[in-house]
Amino acid sequence: MDYLNRTVVRAAIGLLISTATITVSATDVDVRILIDVSGSMKANDPHNLRIPAVRLVAELMPQGATAGIWAFSEQVEELIPAATVDHEWKAAATEATLKIHSRGQFTDIEAVLSTATRDWDLADGVADSRHVILLTDGMVDVSKQAADSAASRKRILGPGLARLKSYGAQLHTISLSANSDRELMTTLAQSTDGWAEEVEDSTALQRVFLHMFEQAASPDSVPLVDNRFEVDKSISEMTLLVFRGQSNEPLQLVSPSGVVIEEQSRPSNINWRAESGYDLVSVANPETGAWQINTDPDPDNRVLIVTDLKLELDALPTAVLTDELLSIGARITERGEQLVRQDFLELLKSELHLTGAQGQQANVYPIDFDTAQARFFTERLIDWPSGEYELLIKVDGGTFQREQRAKMRIHGAPLTFTSTLADDGQSFNFVARAEQGLVELGSLVGFVLVARPDGSTDIFDLPDFSNGEVNLSVTAPLNGVYRIEPRVIGRSTSGRVLNFKSTALSTEITAGISIETPAEVVDTAEPAPAPINWVQSGTVVLIGNVVIAAILGSVWLLLGRRRRIPSNQVVLQ
Repeated sequence: MDYLNRTVVRAAIGLLISTATITVSATDVDVRILIDVSGSMKANDPHNLRIPAVRLVAELMPQGATAGIWAFSEQVEELIPAATVDHEWKAAATEATLKIHSRGQFTDIEAVLSTATRDWDLADGVADSRHVILLTDGMVDVSKQAADSAASRKRILGPGLARLKSYGAQLHTISLSANSDRELMTTLAQSTDGWAEEVEDSTALQRVFLHMFEQAASPDSVPLVDNRFEVDKSISEMTLLVFRGQSNEPLQLVSPSGVVIEEQSRPSNINWRAESGYDLVSVANPETGAWQINTDPDPDNRVLIVTDLKLELDALPTAVLTDELLSIGARITERGEQLVRQDFLELLKSELHLTGAQGQQANVYPIDFDTAQARFFTERLIDWPSGEYELLIKVDGGTFQREQRAKMRIHGAPLTFTSTLADDGQSFNFVARAEQGLVELGSLVGFVLVARPDGSTDIFDLPDFSNGEVNLSVTAPLNGVYRIEPRVIGRSTSGRVLNFKSTALSTEITAGISIETPAEVVDTAEPAPAPINWVQSGTVVLIGNVVIAAILGSVWLLLGRRRRIPSNQVVLQ
């Protein structure tokens, strides 16, 4: 019974920890932007489109966030130091981007990762939302000696990556050109729950940087549908991002009162920047009501806002696994405080719009309102095909709308389970295989519930997964169908706690001992898997829960936390 208690307690603790959620506001965000300026960029970014792409992110960065920009080749140059984002910071960042060039000789990724995050070594604790956006078109290249570059790459993936993970940082990587070290970039992103993009053409950089910015900063926005959007009275500033269509027609805005606004005839409360490929229009104290634009519709056009009435989401993973349970939580805040007025909140409607990478018709799912916690919450089992998706979370209150976007990749199941009849006909072999790139093998623990044909139940601990595969031989002396249900918990490579529950397997034994059936009972039905006897298991779980409170703190540290979670931002479901 001791081994059973141990396994069930670990599973119960894993389930409790996995329900903790983090809500991040703009002032919690810390973004470091790292730009490759090596000589190869002359060919891969001949028009230096890195400049308008970085300017776009700098201009959209929310007020109160922390951000900085670095350029790197054989040396690291601080274009603008990490500081609180305000109007002065944005103006300085726009000017600093003019220093982005393509004259460097080497590509020292190790140095820029260390330099740009050095102040984190001196920080008190772990911030809620730290992000690094890294753009490069090459491989780790620190000298003319190949061994030096190989050693640097090894350090990046070893102590360098461990250091950034200890700070709770997410690395978002952009590989520009087929010559970049995509394996390195993907590993950095995947291991930190970041986002990785591969770009063949520098003309896509602006859109890619937009998506990276949304992953890092979770900006407030309002829906832009059929070139129309609504501005409510709580919005003090709006920034309209419009990508130029093929017609290249000059952008026009039509205000709620019918005034047509153009770049050359804009009022004093409007700042208009026309960059290569897009227009960025900021309006202070915008008129309340329905606005309209005249350009070609584009899925990447945005209306970002500064408002006291915000939609705040629980942190979402960038990569999830088939059969994983995805939790989506949202709340409405006003001046930083969560709204709890039931009469107001119950009038709101919240939805999840899920769209595949090819932009096909979105699947729409309701997000229920939790009256007890005055927030929206839903859990969905990941049963969508593997691939890349955009999640759009909307809240509609009639008089106001809010939305936020996030990118997410769905991977196939990292654990697979099989059961096969052994040669002796009176036992079966259970095999579990894990994919090392998605889960930490050393973190996996679990057990297998086996229901015998006579209704009794056995529970077996799984061996160590260190080699990526475990084998379990189970004696099965009775004829009939054995039902096998594996349970495994562990961590993803990014440190997220995972709970795996496979569909039940079954194996039929015919060379064993037949179960006698009383003469008066005639059963001609096909053999069916016996149900699990959960009385025994339930008793063990109850016993295990008694000790959870005493050991939860130490286990929390053991499993590792990717971010510090302020106590006033944790909600246990």
